Amino acid sequence: MSSHFDTPLLLGMGFLLALLAIPILFNTGILATLTENHSAITLGGMLLVWMVCVPLGILFFFKALHLLPFPQSMGTEGRRFIIVGIFNTVFYASIFNILTLFTGITRGAPILFFSLIAYGLSIIQAFWWNNYWIFGRARHSSTMRVWSLFSIVMVSTALVSAACTYVLITVLGAPAGISPRLWVNISIVLVIPLSFLGNFFGNKFFVFKQDAPYTS
Repeated sequence: MSSHFDTPLLLGMGFLLALLAIPILFNTGILATLTENHSAITLGGMLLVWMVCVPLGILFFFKALHLLPFPQSMGTEGRRFIIVGIFNTVFYASIFNILTLFTGITRGAPILFFSLIAYGLSIIQAFWWNNYWIFGRARHSSTMRVWSLFSIVMVSTALVSAACTYVLITVLGAPAGISPRLWVNISIVLVIPLSFLGNFFGNKFFVFKQDAPYTS
């Protein structure tokens, strides 16, 4: 997809990020702390600032990524993948937190199930970003074949990441002084590098390698 669409896409993604972050902020207690002893008008103003600043922050961050020394062959892809990686992580964490909020479960075997559900939904929406924006493969001879390869990479990474998340949350458990709900989110953050590297290199060199190099 042409780079001319980057700005509206980034602003739209930032708006969705602002919404998706709300369950995370609520579950970790950050939202309660921020809203304590404030009037409805003040809270409305804070929400408005949040919904405006997050999209603008994502756009600014994307522009700032041009300063990173990416190899020329993967510069645009790398920058876009970082942004989508942030979006996918927040999307995953938001679904995970919603599941723990509604069930009240913060450890045990269901955690693995919650993680797989969140990853499954993330994979479905991530395909569009990877196929049409990151790697610029809007025209492909076999979308089903690409989807199959993409699913293999994403599911494999998801299974490994879900297992690591389960170990951190259930086997190791929350350290003293950290609430189980907060530890859930810390564990998600700790697994991010593994998920990021597995998905990027798997998609670039396995799923989309058949296509001609992308040019913006």
